[in-house]
Amino acid sequence: MDRGRPADHVSMLASFPGDVQANLEVSTHSAAGGPSQITLLGSTGILRVDLREHRLERAPAGSYAFEEVAIDPADREEWLVESEFVGAIRGEGKVRRNPFEVGLEYMAFSDAVVASAGEGSAMPIRRDA
Repeated sequence: MDRGRPADHVSMLASFPGDVQANLEVSTHSAAGGPSQITLLGSTGILRVDLREHRLERAPAGSYAFEEVAIDPADREEWLVESEFVGAIRGEGKVRRNPFEVGLEYMAFSDAVVASAGEGSAMPIRRDA
């Protein structure tokens, strides 16, 4: 993988505290303009985020009938995490959404993706917390 070029597809298996497992796929490719979404499955229902339509939907446990979750326009924001973090490092602004330590963890994740692709194997993400 070229370190100067972002990955165009990433598949991740993740383990979190509390016996939470995740299978995540992020891709810049979507066959025939298919869905671009995040689906979260939980014990009380399903949340689905449609990234193209900027819509959040939910379905209660045992149902696949999704209904849109209303989000107040004042609560909607664009994704600026990376640009805020880099701007803070360069002294060009402040981080508003996440503390600096969260930005460091995000960068550790990004580095692990690149290292994993380069080595062709799983890469743990180290946390100093």
